[in-house]
Amino acid sequence: EAAEVESRWLMAEMRQSGLMRAYETTCHDSDGRLVWIDLTATRLESPNGSPAISVILRNITERKHREEKVQRINVRLSEQAAERTRELVEKVEALARANAELLKLDQMRMEFVSIVSHQIRAPLTNMQGAVERMESDCAVVNLTCKRMFDVLSQQTNRLDRLVSDVLSAT
Repeated sequence: EAAEVESRWLMAEMRQSGLMRAYETTCHDSDGRLVWIDLTATRLESPNGSPAISVILRNITERKHREEKVQRINVRLSEQAAERTRELVEKVEALARANAELLKLDQMRMEFVSIVSHQIRAPLTNMQGAVERMESDCAVVNLTCKRMFDVLSQQTNRLDRLVSDVLSAT
């Protein structure tokens, strides 16, 4: 029934335009197998004026199978590309979350170092000032006191250098 409709349509097109080129359809070969064909038809007129049609049929079954195979490969590649894209998006999002967490941790570290350095430096400065004041205001300094002032001064300077080293390392 469908073949009859298609045949009538082809004949109507031939009567109207006189030419049918590269029309693809299916039919059965002599063994009953379904084959794809490329049909080209031209309306001719014989010397006596009777209408005739020249029809060229080319078996394009193999080409159609290759096209279908290429189409299946394209679909599979598109699916794989979509999957890889989805995976990449997930990884980019995970990296963004990790980066945000690292930035947060870095900010916390900077705040911690700032607080700790201030909390250690302030007492060190006060201690150093007290030692210098005691040295300058003490009227009589015995040898033991002199050694203790030197030790206190060296150790506060040492702690101050350690705090500076920690700050410069971070």
